[in-house]
Amino acid sequence: MSEHDGPGRRPVILGVARYAPALVLLLAAVVLGMAACGGSESSDDASGGGGGGGDEAAQTDSFLAAWPKARDSVAKLADDAVLLSAGTSGLALADVPSSWSFILYSPGTKRIYSVAVEHGTAQAARDLGGATQDTDVSGAIDVESIKVGAADAVVKAREFGEQSGEVPMNVMVGGAFVDLPGAADLNVRSGVWTVTFATGTDLAGAQKYDVDMMTGEVTAAKD
Repeated sequence: MSEHDGPGRRPVILGVARYAPALVLLLAAVVLGMAACGGSESSDDASGGGGGGGDEAAQTDSFLAAWPKARDSVAKLADDAVLLSAGTSGLALADVPSSWSFILYSPGTKRIYSVAVEHGTAQAARDLGGATQDTDVSGAIDVESIKVGAADAVVKAREFGEQSGEVPMNVMVGGAFVDLPGAADLNVRSGVWTVTFATGTDLAGAQKYDVDMMTGEVTAAKD
């Protein structure tokens, strides 16, 4: 990873796509003031379904289980870091893959951080660089307040898609927890899980659905 903060230059991140899914990277691009495109790696993770909030849900929803570990990891660099987005690390044949990438912003340091939680183990938080001056996380969604967790979102998206035909088995999930300037242009909306189903690992012929974290409403995702 490399960062250049010289006069008149925007931060540049190299190699982020190797561990962060596209949706997570897109939101990071917004707060870093740069244009980026993300990739994803294939994975063989497996975990069960589950809903949002509560100890029981955390035992069955890999996102809810991974989030406290990511929060503890980033606290070593910035204990005020706020979650911007999270996504599974690639497509996997699983209800919800168990490896996640988190993007966070610290109002205190004005910097962006990433944390990977792989199969239940949090990696050291990484500093991605300084955020844009207009970054505002005052309206960020508290993870504890969401009603529909990642696992439930996958179930709802699959049921919705199957009304129109077959839905591929491989799945990838990403969600945003704050509205930021420019995010809407990238089709990233706060409080929404984007669930992607694909037959292979390269997103060819993928089906994408948005699931509201509060109501569970499902809609076809925009490209």
